[in-house]
Amino acid sequence: MGITGMMYTGLSGLTSTGTSISVTGDNIANLNTIGYRGSRAVFEDVLTRSILGVGELGGGSRVSQIEKLFHQGPIVPSPKPEDIAISGRGFFVVNGNHNGVDGTYYTRAGRFNLDRHGYLSTANGLRLQGYPIVGGSSSSNLADLRLDRSIEPSVTTDFAMEINFDGYPLGTGTPTPFDPADPSNTATLAQGAVIYDSLGTPRQVTMYFNRTAQDQWSWNMMASSSEVVGGTANPETVIASGALSFDSGGNLVTETVTLDTMSFVDAAPNQQVTFSFAESTNYTLSREPTKDNSVVNSMAQNGYQAGNYIGMQVTEDGTIIGKYDNGQQISVGRLALADFANESGLARAGGTMFEPTPESGEAVVGFAGAGGRGTLQGNALEQSNVDLSEEFVKLITDQRGYQAQSRTITTADELLAETVNLKR
Repeated sequence: MGITGMMYTGLSGLTSTGTSISVTGDNIANLNTIGYRGSRAVFEDVLTRSILGVGELGGGSRVSQIEKLFHQGPIVPSPKPEDIAISGRGFFVVNGNHNGVDGTYYTRAGRFNLDRHGYLSTANGLRLQGYPIVGGSSSSNLADLRLDRSIEPSVTTDFAMEINFDGYPLGTGTPTPFDPADPSNTATLAQGAVIYDSLGTPRQVTMYFNRTAQDQWSWNMMASSSEVVGGTANPETVIASGALSFDSGGNLVTETVTLDTMSFVDAAPNQQVTFSFAESTNYTLSREPTKDNSVVNSMAQNGYQAGNYIGMQVTEDGTIIGKYDNGQQISVGRLALADFANESGLARAGGTMFEPTPESGEAVVGFAGAGGRGTLQGNALEQSNVDLSEEFVKLITDQRGYQAQSRTITTADELLAETVNLKR
């Protein structure tokens, strides 16, 4: 190799080292970019030719690849419920227009917003993809994930209670019959409750239970007479009633409903409610006939008022649960995560987005926590995986390398000057 060749060898070193400095600069510039994946320049030597009997003559170096690094970045808490972090392998799947091109893209940046239509979207409007939950089951088809900004009221159609009735022996006494005109003083057990009418209006009701015989109980649901169509002259009117019977072991044998249709003022008439006391038991707490220890263990009904969106929750398996100010929590879908056979083969598309290439292979999309894909954390964000101290060390090393390469060129220049001066 001649002296001129030495200059080009040094130039190749300057070029490759300069590229490495640019990569390091890009990493440092994106230190605070959520979900950013760092890169590094991969060098290789350049062989110009083989010299017979001498060996191979090198021609410097070049950057063979800008390798993307996909190790886990730090996960930090976030006060925003729409922020999501991936712990482990995988990418969020987003769909929409990016840089003027419609398509599907992949990202680790979990900073999402609810757009004006209720879709979970990136800052650039690409919609997060997942499997909507329909009828309690996840769909098998990818679609945009959407949360309702508000939910309509729901009428109560099911009402359930679990009660432990005190089954003390009756003795010779006769149970006091229930009197709708004086329920508080004639009922054995009373429990307040709420029923929602067809407009979602909460109606305060009271469940009254009376012991009618050994292991036999009656129940009556009463509401304010002013709120019931055709209400009685009494302060409260019976709107539902029935009876319960238990065997000697305390097991519920029969549930009888004699009235389960009610009509509230200013609401749709003939509201029908299904009542259940299936988990109730009858047992003896006391041997004193005058003592009552019946206890209501739980109570539930399926109606609710209209509600507005106040936030969401993300489970580890990617289930998105919308939360509303009426206390309702509704599962709307499961987030999809994509994985690739060769992550480093992905192409950067800008905006922390990636696109698949032949080197990366096709995306394998599925649920979080399955197929080697990572889990998800709500109210969290994954930061850039760039290590600032490591980048500074690389920057110093590349700077010294660049200075050394420049000395190769200046030395070759000095030799050329000496060669030119030979003719003086």
